[in-house]
Amino acid sequence: MQLDSTISVHPIPIYQDNYVWVMRHASQNSAVVVDPGSASEVIEYITQHELTIEAIIITHSHWDHVTGIAELCANLQLWRDDKPVVYGPSVIQDVTHPVEDGDRIEPWKDLDVPSLQVIATPGHMPEHLTYLLPLGTPKLFCGDTLFSCGCGRIFQGTHEQLRTSLDTISALPSQTEVYCTHEYTLANIKFARAVEPQSQALIDYEQRVRSLRENDQPSIPTTIEREKALNPFLRYKELSVQQAVENHLQLKGLTAADVFKQLRLWKDSF
Repeated sequence: MQLDSTISVHPIPIYQDNYVWVMRHASQNSAVVVDPGSASEVIEYITQHELTIEAIIITHSHWDHVTGIAELCANLQLWRDDKPVVYGPSVIQDVTHPVEDGDRIEPWKDLDVPSLQVIATPGHMPEHLTYLLPLGTPKLFCGDTLFSCGCGRIFQGTHEQLRTSLDTISALPSQTEVYCTHEYTLANIKFARAVEPQSQALIDYEQRVRSLRENDQPSIPTTIEREKALNPFLRYKELSVQQAVENHLQLKGLTAADVFKQLRLWKDSF
């Protein structure tokens, strides 16, 4: 069944470069809110579009993803039901329905909408979760694990965890739309071009993203197909990326795992 026209995804910009994502169901006129780091902008959006909240979904515990939860839950008039539902990692205080890898959630319980698959994607943070909505065009809500042309910085996870998480995401269908939660694309392209300076695809993508941003348009969503072609953190096994890292370090014979780790360390100080 083709449900792409039934579920649409919209960004709510918050802070300097965050996005809260809203999945809207056309017939129900209700919304699922992803990573509300601030409540006021979400309340304004929900009110303006005459929506009700079906559920909140959280990827990880950083303040700019969770700060708005309590206020949204306290405003019961915003909800379709009078009992707020918050899915997310168990370490987050305001989560009402803890979930973990392999779980499936159904925010629209009484409608013909596929369940979202919960995928553990640690690395940025140990508890990080990603959510896949398997529509005709799958939609991935990956928080701070994968960005367009980049990936999340490691805070309390490990390089091995992050590499494994990105490998998991990279294996998803190529047409999958990727909804990350930061507008970091231009900065990430700058680093990606330092790694692969001869990439015409990166040059072309940079021009496209600059045009979008100059018109106050988000560069997100991206796609798995695009990221596998452009993102050095998904291309760490490619010879061009390996050679770039080895030249940067003036070392030879790095393993793929070493390349990924050194690539992330290079970006940390870029």
